[in-house]
Amino acid sequence: MNNTTNNTPANHNNAVPGGYKNIVVLVDGDNVNVTATIRAFRFIEELGHVTIKRVYGNWAKVQFKDWHDFIMRNGFTAVQQFDAVKGKNSTDIALTVDAIDIVNNRHDVDLFAIISSDSDYVAVAAYIRERGCRIIGFGNSATNVYYRNFLDEFYDDTKLPEKAVGIAELTAVNQRFKPDENITITVTNDIEYKLAKLHLIIYRVALSMMAAGKADSEGMLFCTSFNKQLTTHLVDGKRFLLSEFYSGSLWAYLKKFSDLYDTHDFGKLGKKFRCRYKNITVQKDPSYAGNESSAAPITDVEETTSASPNDAPAKQAGGTAAAKKTTSKSAAAKNAKTTADNNK
Repeated sequence: MNNTTNNTPANHNNAVPGGYKNIVVLVDGDNVNVTATIRAFRFIEELGHVTIKRVYGNWAKVQFKDWHDFIMRNGFTAVQQFDAVKGKNSTDIALTVDAIDIVNNRHDVDLFAIISSDSDYVAVAAYIRERGCRIIGFGNSATNVYYRNFLDEFYDDTKLPEKAVGIAELTAVNQRFKPDENITITVTNDIEYKLAKLHLIIYRVALSMMAAGKADSEGMLFCTSFNKQLTTHLVDGKRFLLSEFYSGSLWAYLKKFSDLYDTHDFGKLGKKFRCRYKNITVQKDPSYAGNESSAAPITDVEETTSASPNDAPAKQAGGTAAAKKTTSKSAAAKNAKTTADNNK
C-alpha cells in the first residue's frame, strides 16, 4: 500500500489502455464541488475503462444546479439523497451502502475511486481493500491523514496534471463567472441604495482578499473567514456592521443575490462564495432623488489599524458632538444679537 500523495497515473498490467478494465467512480456531491470532480474524473479516465459512475447528493438544493452539465456530458447516475436531519446530509451513508453492494456482487471490478475529502469513508475503504480490490481517493489538501492511510493512493485534486482537466467543461461550469466584467446596478429608492452599498463593500473586500491569495483556484472564499475580515474594515469612517445594511446573515444575503455571487455549501468543510464580476458600479435612476445621507457614496473602505475597534466610532461621535456644540453657540449668539436689536 502506498500512503503518499501521488499525482501521476501508474502503469498497470491489465489488457486495456491505462490498465484497469472495470473502474467504479463514486462522488460525494455534498463534499466536493463539480470543478474538482471534473479534474479527478478526467484523471481517472486515463487509468482505464470506467463502468460505474455515480454522484450522490440532495438535488433539491440550489448549490447542485451546476452539476447538471457535468452529469449529462459524462453519463453519471445522479443518486438522490434527501437530508434526513436539517444541517446534516446522508450522502456518505448512501455511497457506502452502494460501494459495499458493488464490491460483493461485481467481482470483475478492479479499481474503486471515491471523490471526497470526508474521512467518514475510512470503514468502507478498509472493507473494499480487504476484499482484494484497489481503492484510490481524491480530495483537497486538508483531507484527513488517517483516511488517506486506508487508500492505495490519494490524489490532491488541486494538483492534478492540467491535461486531465476538461477545459470545455470547466468553461461551461464557470460560464456565470465573469472576472473581467463590471456590472452596473441602478437603484430607485433608499432601500435599494443601501443594499447596493453593501454589494460595493463585499466586492471591495472580497477582491482585496483574492489579490492577497486568500481565495482558492476558482476564486472562492470561505464565508466564515470573509465575515471576520469584513469586521476589520471601516466604511465611511465607521466600523462595518452587517446589521446596518441587512437583517439576516451574510450567507443568506449572498444566496439571495445569486446574480452577483456564486455560493456553495461544502458541508463539514464550510461554505464558500465568490463574486461573479470584477466590480460593481451603482447609479441612481432619474426618478430617484434620494437624500444626501441615504444616497451618499462610499468614500472609504479600509482595514482598521491596531487601535481600539471603538476608536473610529468614538472619534466620529466626538466630532459630531463638537459640531453640535459649535452650532448651539452660534445660534445663541445670533439670538442674543436679535434681542439686543429689538430692544433699541
